Amino acid sequence: MNRFQRSFRLLSQSLAIIRRDRSLLWFPVLSAAFTLIAVAVVLVPSAVLLLPGATADSAHSWPMLVVAGVAGYAATAVATYFNVALVSCAARSFHGEDTSAGEGMRAANARLGSILLWALIASLVGLVIRSVEQRAGLVGSIVARLLGAGWAIATYFVIPVLAFEQVGPADAVRRSVATVRRSWGESLIGNVGLGIATFLLALPLVGVGLLGAAVVGASPAAGVGLLVVAAGLGVVLLVVSSAMGQIYKTAVYLYADTGEIVGYSSELLEGAFRDKRQSRRRFFG
Repeated sequence: MNRFQRSFRLLSQSLAIIRRDRSLLWFPVLSAAFTLIAVAVVLVPSAVLLLPGATADSAHSWPMLVVAGVAGYAATAVATYFNVALVSCAARSFHGEDTSAGEGMRAANARLGSILLWALIASLVGLVIRSVEQRAGLVGSIVARLLGAGWAIATYFVIPVLAFEQVGPADAVRRSVATVRRSWGESLIGNVGLGIATFLLALPLVGVGLLGAAVVGASPAAGVGLLVVAAGLGVVLLVVSSAMGQIYKTAVYLYADTGEIVGYSSELLEGAFRDKRQSRRRFFG
């Protein structure tokens, strides 16, 4: 079995865990809802205070940048909180235990300090990367994309680390980097595989939406109905793919860290890491 086949089978096992414990789907839903609320709490009062006197040149003024930074921090903190909650429950689901949203949030509450500190660091890094992209022209755009890709890879396992380890943000990044080095193939292919699968499943929904838009003039009821169906199924697809991504990441992290994981095929996971060790020996002699 090659690495692509193995990674897709691991993703299918992630979906099986969701089918067994559907309460895991609450976390992406709650994350999206509370992110919208948190960002609105920041942006609405800011818009009332700043927009009446705003000009075209004030979009990059320090008050606007502060507002954007605070909104970004709020969104990052909320998303991190619910992802930590999801990962904590996913680890229990591997053992066949029933979980609930409340249990996940209690687990996240126990890591709240680290979550808030991590969200601050991630938000600041994001602001720096965007600043480089906006202020340094084409070269800055290329550098920013490279920095963003490197940061995303280095922090790929930060959420599981925050969920399972009593460490601060700096140690979480170091642990994440160490895990990426041990599992880079499965991390990358699983992430890309999930993206490809989501894209392929989204194509029919886009077709339904375009059909709805095309017929809405001639038949408003049918057109609106098709648009609603496409939008609803699109939301479901995003929720499921988001949960699958975190569950897959949790499984790879736990196996890389402990050498075993209940609820997944040990043969698949052991094969993945054995192939990697053999590749390293061949490469380094």
